[in-house]
Amino acid sequence: MSALLRTVFAQEDEDGARKQWRTVADQLHERFPKVADLMGRAEHEVLAHMWILQRRYMQLEGLQSLSDNQNEALMAGLLSTAAFEEGAPGND
Repeated sequence: MSALLRTVFAQEDEDGARKQWRTVADQLHERFPKVADLMGRAEHEVLAHMWILQRRYMQLEGLQSLSDNQNEALMAGLLSTAAFEEGAPGND
């Protein structure tokens, strides 16, 4: 059963995950009707939570990249300022 559920979370987009969720629920219905019923009731909340987390993760990755770029620019600015100050007259 857990392998079937993992297939839902392996989908690349929300539509694919929703279709896979329903396919898994249909497959489980005959043998595990209570699980299939629970899946039917929880579909919206579980999938919404899944995609919210994925979007947050992507935002954090974007912020990390932005932060790395800002850190590089800051370091370059500090180094150029330090080099300028070392070469300035009166800094012997």
